[in-house]
Amino acid sequence: MHSSTLLYGIVLTLCSTFYNLMLMHLIRSDAFHSIVDGKTKRQTLIAYRVGWFTYMGATLVALIAPIASFALYVLIAGYFLFPRGVDSD
Repeated sequence: MHSSTLLYGIVLTLCSTFYNLMLMHLIRSDAFHSIVDGKTKRQTLIAYRVGWFTYMGATLVALIAPIASFALYVLIAGYFLFPRGVDSD
């Protein structure tokens, strides 16, 4: 189970990395609709960063405790079930 949870974490961390890069590009290029304020963008950026750090942490935990790592993956999925920031429309 070590290798599967580690590989899963690597894939999710890479996906999260690219989502964060896309979000930063959208914020810097001011690609959001004019009604989206800075506070909403900041909330979204914070939520995406929390996801990235949790995926990275869960991936590292997979090296030692794969069951705990799996629990962290479930928690982060639950975290994103509740929309915040730009996603809350």
